[in-house]
Amino acid sequence: MSLATHAAKNYQIRYLRVYLAPRTVNNTYDIFIDISNYVIEGKLGKYKRSIDSDPFSIGFYEESNIKLSFDNADQLFSSGRGYFENKIVDRSKIRVVAGYYDIHNIKNVEFENTFEGIIEDRSTTLDDATDTINFTILSYSGVIGKLVTDPGAVTNGQDFKTALWNLLNRNEVKSLLTLDSRNINPNINLTIDDATFFVGKQLKTALNALLLASNSVLKIENNTLYIADRSPSLSVRFQFFGSRNLVNIYKLENYTNGLSRSITRVAINTKIFESDNAIINQFGANLKSYELNFITDDTAIKSIGESILEEFAYPKPELNLTTDFIGNEIQLLDLVTIDYQGTLLDKNPALYGQARYAFSQFVKRSGAIRIDGLTGFKVLGIEHDFQKYTTKLKLRQVGTGQFDSLISYNTAIYGQGIYDVSTYAQTA
Repeated sequence: MSLATHAAKNYQIRYLRVYLAPRTVNNTYDIFIDISNYVIEGKLGKYKRSIDSDPFSIGFYEESNIKLSFDNADQLFSSGRGYFENKIVDRSKIRVVAGYYDIHNIKNVEFENTFEGIIEDRSTTLDDATDTINFTILSYSGVIGKLVTDPGAVTNGQDFKTALWNLLNRNEVKSLLTLDSRNINPNINLTIDDATFFVGKQLKTALNALLLASNSVLKIENNTLYIADRSPSLSVRFQFFGSRNLVNIYKLENYTNGLSRSITRVAINTKIFESDNAIINQFGANLKSYELNFITDDTAIKSIGESILEEFAYPKPELNLTTDFIGNEIQLLDLVTIDYQGTLLDKNPALYGQARYAFSQFVKRSGAIRIDGLTGFKVLGIEHDFQKYTTKLKLRQVGTGQFDSLISYNTAIYGQGIYDVSTYAQTA
């Protein structure tokens, strides 16, 4: 379903549902109950997930928590009462589902998005004046930040793929997220020399180190965990327009040239690796230092350093784009294009070869950002605003070289194709 098709529907209604699965004393869960009628709409939160979200670093997958407020006049959500009578509030499950449906066919759901998490009762607050209760719902991936690495999970001689699997393959993670070894595919699969690095580390710290060393990212889709390289999807998932009849961009903001993420010199342990002098002269000597003491082999350290330089030496523009709510139709690392040429302010510009000095009108444009529609971007961050019903994307121009961000049009554009009419796209 394309944005254009969605926007053309006259009888499409947005919906949001919230469900609760109370936790029992033996750590099982009741079935999900629809509690949507008790949601305070004016306090609906946002759901955000991202990779490499900090523009000054290359980092770990981040998934935000959601804050929800409920009408608690009947104490249905209080500990020991209502839904939680003989149940436990802490770590009970909450599911938020948002999307659109056609008023003539409520089974025809579009752009549906689902967030599922657990209540952190330590953050629960009550407001007696308004009879409301406020919950913080932790994303399932939040469990990774609360665990310590299992002793013996990582040993000398293991490759990165095995170590990543062993670190994640534990009941606390598997009870919330789907794990499959076929989804663990690090970009570089080297061998661990000194596993003592991982002893007593927080699980998130251990994973961060392996993701950095393997030049990989962790992401979660539909409660399933993946580890892969940073390559964008092969086909274009969405085309965004801001200056033609088909307009689906609400806002472009925070456009940067990508220099803050550029790495032209990298120090791994005690060894420094540099890009070519021409690259350093053009973009500066931007040094990043990393301690990866579980790798001692010089050849392996060189592979890690060269991989980071190849990925991040050339700066690639980044920006935020806000559009209509598109739910699960967009995922991290999806490939998109933006055609944003600015707006013509004059309706009758001078014709070529017929302009008369001091008489003819000339073209003026508004808009500080100009983007060619053939330039590809990959999604680094997704933020769904359930109150405004918008989606904000953090985008980075594709490619790792200086002139490799253009795409060629000869394969299908997801959700935009018109038979015998449309052009199509793929990465070059």
